[in-house]
This record gives sequence, C-alpha cells and structure tokens, in this order.
Amino acid sequence: MFINRSYKKIFVITTVSICILLMSLLFGIGLCNESSVTSRSGITRVGNTAPPFNMTLFSGHEFDLLDINGKPVVVNFWASWCAPCKQEALILQEMWKTYQDKVEFVGVAIQDSETDSINHLREFAITYPNGADTTGSITIDYGVIGIPVTFFITEEGIIKQRWVGAIRKEDMVKRINELIN
Repeated sequence: MFINRSYKKIFVITTVSICILLMSLLFGIGLCNESSVTSRSGITRVGNTAPPFNMTLFSGHEFDLLDINGKPVVVNFWASWCAPCKQEALILQEMWKTYQDKVEFVGVAIQDSETDSINHLREFAITYPNGADTTGSITIDYGVIGIPVTFFITEEGIIKQRWVGAIRKEDMVKRINELIN
C-alpha cells in the first residue's frame, strides 16, 4: 500500500509538471508570433484602389477623396488618446508644411470625441485637413484595426504603402518621395 501511494504521488507530480511545461511552451510560441493584430492594420489594402470617402472636417469644410485629382494623398488615422499618435503629430504637421504643394494630407480621427480631437489638433498646431470618422465606415473600408496607421496613396488612387505605428520623419520623407518621384 505504501508503494502504491508513492507511485500515485509521482504520477500526479509528473503529470502536473508535464502540463505546466506544455502550457509554458504554448505561451512562449504565442509570444514569438511574428506580428500582432495591430501590425496588420490595413495590410490587405496595399496595392489596391483607395476606398473613396468623404467627411466633414473639424473646420466645417467638406473633404472628398475623389476631389483630389492628380496629387498623391497621405491619409493618417489617429485619436487624441493614442500615445503613438501624439509622438507622430509634429512630424505629420512638418511634412504637411514641407510637401503641401505636392501631396495632400488628411487626418481621420477615430473613436474620439470632437472636443478631444480638436484639443489634440490645437495642442500640436496641426493645420492640415482633419475630420472624424463618425460612423466608422472609413475605418472599416481601410481595414484599420489599430492606430496610428498612415496610408500613402498614389496620384492614380492606388494605396502604395502603409505604415503602422508612430512614423519617424525619415520614414515619412522616404515614402513621400517615393510617391512624388
């Protein structure tokens, strides 16, 4: 009877240890996944025609992507509560000032209140056109599942590239130059 209890104890300890080892292995594999869901934001749109959209800008004017003829467009999805969006805000404004005669810029605020969005624009002195995706339809059409994400659209209306996360100045310059050259 003593030997039987010892075997049961060893069996239970071994079984529990194997389960813990397997769970740790699966957890480790999950952590090593090459890309997060957010990193795939808009990936299926690259190489395709940019979905047309229109929205009311915070300035009260209307923006319609179809009205942009013969000029590349940079579309940035953002929100005031998004820390990486704040990191890239000044870069986007600087790029707008530098390239506004060659490239149209538009910001699309998502999942944000109008007051918070306007405060964000004021805080960073953003002057390029910005509006809110009040229905979520623009966000869905562009496949946005995480922000910030920036789309680079050719003058022919094709999404050439996209950038997920806060974009650095050198990366923005490179992508804009690829659009205009």
